[in-house]
Amino acid sequence: MNKEEKMRDEPGRSIGSEYHDAFEMRLFQERTRYENEELRKFKAISEKAGHGIAMRNLDGKFIYVNEAYARMHGYTVKEMLGKGLSLIHNGEQIERVRELREQSGGNYVAEIGHRRKDGSFFPALVNGSTITDEDGVPLYYSATVIDITELKKKEDELRREKQRIEMILQTTMNGFYLIDMEGKILDTNLAACQITGYDRDELIGAPVRSFYAGGTEEDATDHAKKVMKEGSHRFEVRHKHKDGHILDLEFSTNYVNLGNESFFFVFFRDITEMKRTSQALKGNQEELERKNFELEEMNSTLKILLRKREQDKLEVEDNLLTNVRDLVMPILERLKRISTDKKQVAYLNILEGNHTNIISPFTRRLNAQFMSLSPTEIQVANLVKDGKTSKEIAELMNLSPRTVEFHRDRIRRKVGIKNEKANLRSFLLSMQ
Repeated sequence: MNKEEKMRDEPGRSIGSEYHDAFEMRLFQERTRYENEELRKFKAISEKAGHGIAMRNLDGKFIYVNEAYARMHGYTVKEMLGKGLSLIHNGEQIERVRELREQSGGNYVAEIGHRRKDGSFFPALVNGSTITDEDGVPLYYSATVIDITELKKKEDELRREKQRIEMILQTTMNGFYLIDMEGKILDTNLAACQITGYDRDELIGAPVRSFYAGGTEEDATDHAKKVMKEGSHRFEVRHKHKDGHILDLEFSTNYVNLGNESFFFVFFRDITEMKRTSQALKGNQEELERKNFELEEMNSTLKILLRKREQDKLEVEDNLLTNVRDLVMPILERLKRISTDKKQVAYLNILEGNHTNIISPFTRRLNAQFMSLSPTEIQVANLVKDGKTSKEIAELMNLSPRTVEFHRDRIRRKVGIKNEKANLRSFLLSMQ
């Protein structure tokens, strides 16, 4: 038996071949065991995952889906296995998946609409992959899917909120600057452009300090520090208008820290006219105060003059009364002594009584309170006070009794007792 024959234990088969086959078998078994273990791990992880995981063969049929994937589409796992993409996509969506796979070389991340069992659609974030062998030959298509319906709702809410804020900023009558920590304007609104005269492109990117008129760099730094310390700060700024004139603006500034980014939100209004009006009012106030002082001085002078006039009046009255008492009354007394005619004596008595009344407090009080009384009515009132009857008054004044009654009635009306039961003589006596 030669060497070759010794190496065979069966016709046509060598011992080396048996060793090789046994090695290949053991290698296959080890690989199968490894793959089964990896598959077991994959399934364990997949089934516990909160997002959907699916695998399709090259024919596009599902060969694996986890519970989360089936649940988000409204199916059971069994209902989905063996089905194609038409189960969860319309034609447009299937075409989009194909384009993404071709354009990306088999691996892509994109937002793709998915269809549920009830026909409703939901947005999903898809991470698609193509699984290949060692030579790069495609074996399966896999996909990880996350339902982003709630995320899209929040995204829409944020977008609407942003639009609302943008609309408010653009329609408010106050100007708005969004300023970074270096002092550059990042954003602005229409009102800011209208107030300052600059276009939006001229404002954005420019240092806000470059538009200031007056003030120092230290002033701007102090304002910024105060805003950062207190969170907000209100102050006035002299701002250059594009046409060259100077604006007085009131800045209301807020500091916002968003983690890695910080900003200054500035709302401002034009107070140029208000300040001009305020200054004019201040000037008017000063003028009014000056004139008021002058009026007070004039009032003081008038008061002094009035007091002097009152003193002069009293002095004239005293002189008059003294002259009447010292010069007139003695003559009347002599005339009464030498007169023999009764009528003349009566007239002299009237004349004496009238002069007495002139210098008496009653007449002065009557004149002061009832300035509308005529001289005749004053004379009648004096005689009434002295107890004279209408007939006696008529004889003394050479009037008819009816005329005297007429004057009495007018006196009652003027002194306010016409419709009252008060006695005229009693009323006149009360004034003494």
